Amino acid sequence: KLWKITVSVASEDFEGLKKDLHAEGLHYIKYETNYDKYKVLDIFSNNKAESKKIKKLISSYKVKYTITENQGSL
Repeated sequence: KLWKITVSVASEDFEGLKKDLHAEGLHYIKYETNYDKYKVLDIFSNNKAESKKIKKLISSYKVKYTITENQGSL
């Protein structure tokens, strides 16, 4: 299974979060938006261990997030 965590993070915190995600080897996609105050990204988790890392990382920042489980297959 794959989980997608969509995160809204304050623009001033984005570079720090990005650095932390890279350091942990976690994958994400950043969205381009017209809103300068926040950055939006999807972080991907393949298992509980990655989910725990993500939860710990994002709790260090002022973020809002939603979690979606991807169950589909082609």
